[in-house]
Amino acid sequence: MEEITFEISGVPIGKVRHRSTVMPNGMIHNYNTKKNTNYERLVKREYKKQYPNTYFIGELVVSITAYYPIPKSWSKKKKQEAIDGIARPIVKPDVDNVSKIILDSLNGVAFDDDKQVIELHIHKVYGENPRVYVSILGDSVTV
Repeated sequence: MEEITFEISGVPIGKVRHRSTVMPNGMIHNYNTKKNTNYERLVKREYKKQYPNTYFIGELVVSITAYYPIPKSWSKKKKQEAIDGIARPIVKPDVDNVSKIILDSLNGVAFDDDKQVIELHIHKVYGENPRVYVSILGDSVTV
């Protein structure tokens, strides 16, 4: 078993539904939003940069911690509560959408498919530096 951890800098975003449009010929065209596509590329790039030769096989346990920016309008007391973990972010995106965009991004890059994830832990916290921290535990091979 091997455990790796990596970070994705920036405010966490969640996966949104695909968009659809009707083409002039009447066919429906489904597409991913630019924001989703760019974030998925960022996740892939960060993983490949930090673990270029690590690929997971079999069952996986994944932990994701999403660090959200502390609102500037908050008082010093409330900001300290956020740093201490007393105040937690009850903001969009939902945790399931955060995990969805991270795991979908890692398909074919860190593992074959996110169906390999048998256990998932996700946390939303405040932090002075917005980012997403990902940990993957499982059997890996060198590629």
